[in-house]
Amino acid sequence: MRTPLPVLTLALAALPAVASATEKIPLRHAQGAPPAIVPGTGPAYHLWQDEAGWHLRWVGKAAVDGKKPAFTGIISVPSARISIIKPAGMTGGDDTLNRLDGTRAMFKSECTDAVEGLDFKLPDNATSLYLELFVDYDVISPSIVHIGKDAITPTDISPMLQIDVTPPPKP
Repeated sequence: MRTPLPVLTLALAALPAVASATEKIPLRHAQGAPPAIVPGTGPAYHLWQDEAGWHLRWVGKAAVDGKKPAFTGIISVPSARISIIKPAGMTGGDDTLNRLDGTRAMFKSECTDAVEGLDFKLPDNATSLYLELFVDYDVISPSIVHIGKDAITPTDISPMLQIDVTPPPKP
């Protein structure tokens, strides 16, 4: 049974702002855009960071029985405020992007053959980026998450994906 978005919103908003993930992805793995994101090959999430900021993209597959896959999630930066967040290619009538507060944002998008997503920036004092990602309101497999130019796949995203955004020390 699918959970309607308002129930999902309440459930996610009730979670603590910080949870501990088993695996912490180093910032260096998130550097650079993937070589290509091919529409219609999903479901898949792609995350990377470059000089313009952070980018999260998702792709679905063709609609089944007229139903488009629903991509939903929460972006959380407990140590700092998300300074800018904006949609990128979100064109569906049901697509939404909302700030929950200064440190968290929620998105929902129905996506099939397009590449959709969002862009955001973090301040220099941010230490960790957390993402809770779902497809059709269900927990996803780590194998559909691709990080950085090398499309690193995390081994664990439970309860959420954690990226260490602390820059490495300068030599």
